[in-house]
Amino acid sequence: MADKRRRKSAPALLPRPGVILYGFLFLFALVFTQLLRNTASAVFFWFLVIVPFLSFLLLMVGKACIQVYVSSAVNCCEKLTPVEYEIRLINTGPIPLPFVEAMIHLPRVDGVRSLHQKLVLSLIPFGMHVIKDTVRFRYRGLYEIGVGEIYLYDYLRLFRLRIDMGNYSNVTVLPRRLLLDTSVKTATSDIPSSFARMQYTMEQSEQASIRNYRLGDTMKSIHWKLSSKAEDLQVRDFNTNDDQHVYIFVDFAEPTPPPQVEKSRKQKHIRLLLKKRERRVMLPAIRLHKIAGKAEALDSAVTHGIQNVKKRMQDRRQAAKRRRRLQAGNSASSVQSMDEIDALIRATARKRAHVKKIDPKKEEKRSANAQQREQEQALLRAQIEAEDAVVQKLLEEIDGDMREADVEELDESIRVWGGAIRPDFADEMPELCADTVAEIAVAEVMNEIRHGHRCTVAWFDPREDNGVCVHHSSDLASFEDIYNQFARASVVSEKQRVCNLSRLISETANVTIRIVTANMDPASIAEYSRIPAMFGGAGSGCITEILFYSPTEKYQTPMEREEYVAACAAKLRQQGIFPSRMQLVEQQGRQTLLTAIQY
Repeated sequence: MADKRRRKSAPALLPRPGVILYGFLFLFALVFTQLLRNTASAVFFWFLVIVPFLSFLLLMVGKACIQVYVSSAVNCCEKLTPVEYEIRLINTGPIPLPFVEAMIHLPRVDGVRSLHQKLVLSLIPFGMHVIKDTVRFRYRGLYEIGVGEIYLYDYLRLFRLRIDMGNYSNVTVLPRRLLLDTSVKTATSDIPSSFARMQYTMEQSEQASIRNYRLGDTMKSIHWKLSSKAEDLQVRDFNTNDDQHVYIFVDFAEPTPPPQVEKSRKQKHIRLLLKKRERRVMLPAIRLHKIAGKAEALDSAVTHGIQNVKKRMQDRRQAAKRRRRLQAGNSASSVQSMDEIDALIRATARKRAHVKKIDPKKEEKRSANAQQREQEQALLRAQIEAEDAVVQKLLEEIDGDMREADVEELDESIRVWGGAIRPDFADEMPELCADTVAEIAVAEVMNEIRHGHRCTVAWFDPREDNGVCVHHSSDLASFEDIYNQFARASVVSEKQRVCNLSRLISETANVTIRIVTANMDPASIAEYSRIPAMFGGAGSGCITEILFYSPTEKYQTPMEREEYVAACAAKLRQQGIFPSRMQLVEQQGRQTLLTAIQY
């Protein structure tokens, strides 16, 4: 798939580590020239002065000469169709470009998704580098092929120049339009027609007519009295969807991991958060109090020391004044009286107030700095509280257990979950499930429309403002309007539960819901089982069907997966839900057929 996550752009012009070496050489040349003062040292000095400017000038010329062309044979096709693409990086100037790095998007060899790669190359004068290949995209979606950025280096590798190209060719891969085998699986909302259909309700008030027995009818629908008279099986026919309106919910969520695997992943997340917090310099409230106490103690000590210094200076001045009075011929008693008078004057004299001049600009800057420090501390505290909340939530979800799940627990959890996925398919399993679900949904919508029914198709789509895309289709032309958007729908998180889409239904009775999904985990099964009760159950005409896809062959133990799927189907049948397992039947030389196995 096209990688929509763009890396943070680097500065347009960035000095390289070679600049440090050049600085040492420049200092050496400067000292060498000043000491020797000969022609060789001067030539070496001016060579070091001129070369960087010349190299930078050639770098800017190279930027103007480099061009990129991207083309693909088709821009829209069905999956598994050969697509030929070509990327050309051309140097249109006479100057060679020896150091070029191109950040390109190329599809993988297996055609699963597009990857962000770095291509290192050199371009000769008037030369080019061509990337040409043919790929078969295995899954539907939007794929990007092209060049995002080019990094150009000068001849001395002192500078790196970033050139934003953004030249892409988008290829939209559509899901296949498969044929639904109506001999085995037909629309459950069909009004009586020539096709067989399943009966979902036994309400006598909904009986429409009597008809001959068809494959798939239940034994409870047989009218035994009329069958004995007609000497052939006759069954009651029911109108289970009088308004001919079907809701189809498409689940593009990635497979839900087993609980022990999810628990180990959350434990790893907690450890990363804790390590991150250990590296960060934090100021807890206790440390702030300690710093404030130390500052207060230091302030009091400084104030006490200043007072002692003032007192000592005052005593020295008074002693000097006493000596001068004695030398002037005054008696000791008169000098003592003078000292007492001076002490009385100092005690009763008003202290002169020192008015400090305040600079408004400095005061404004000081207050702005203080406010900025308070905001930074508040932001730091909020970040710490947020991380504490995340850690606490994860601890609650895993019951506060930080112990690593051992191998036996993981194996048991995976086995109960229906087996483990084969390692060679684990990476592409989300794309595989979403792609097959899309093909099943397309076939189901087209089947309903051909039978004259109105369809409401809904799925989670991050491209929409509210995260949900809803479309109403009554004919094939209206479905074509959203076909491309539906084909490019990306895989969403497992937290986007498809059962939440049932809130879009405004009716309270005679509702037909069909869920197309690949998630058959216990949590999803429990959510599916609650849907009929939300609309009054089967007695009020609510029909719920699960069209699920289970890639059993992609699991390490296919038999365990089969047993698990069968158990899930039995659970759904007990709750009045009709599960159908969708399978793709590859026919040699013919179109792939979509069939259903009804449990």
